[in-house]
Amino acid sequence: MLKQYGDKKIALANQGTDDEYQQQILHQSSTVTSETLMYTTTFIMAVLAWALPEGAAIYSLLVLLPGTLAQTAGALWMQNYAPRPRPPKIFTLSTLPIWIFLAITFAGIAFNDFDGDPGGTIGMVIGAVVGGGAAAYFAPRFQRHKRRDDEARLNADLED
Repeated sequence: MLKQYGDKKIALANQGTDDEYQQQILHQSSTVTSETLMYTTTFIMAVLAWALPEGAAIYSLLVLLPGTLAQTAGALWMQNYAPRPRPPKIFTLSTLPIWIFLAITFAGIAFNDFDGDPGGTIGMVIGAVVGGGAAAYFAPRFQRHKRRDDEARLNADLED
């Protein structure tokens, strides 16, 4: 179902172009859109963590859902045609604003939702560090594993 949906959306997008070069640029612009979305999403999340009323700042994290779901849908569609890309480096100068916005978000949640209670704040910080560290360690390995699976499956399909 996702494959058919994605194929239809690609075909509709391609109808607005005149040649393959325009199609390539159109689809490359989707990469720019996707990357820019992460910066704007984390910025809005940071603002909401400080702007939402006391006790509701944690809901600012919900802003991450649409982009994450869309990225997942794109990756699932892509695996029908090509292996998923290698994992990106997440600790680079270009990702620094995202890390800053995440820190501002967590500070807003700690300040607004835990009323300065050290237990809640320390627990959140420990959870964020452990969870973030685990994700930074395991996600690239998982992505490389899935890429190898995709390559093997696609190569097997070519041999048939």
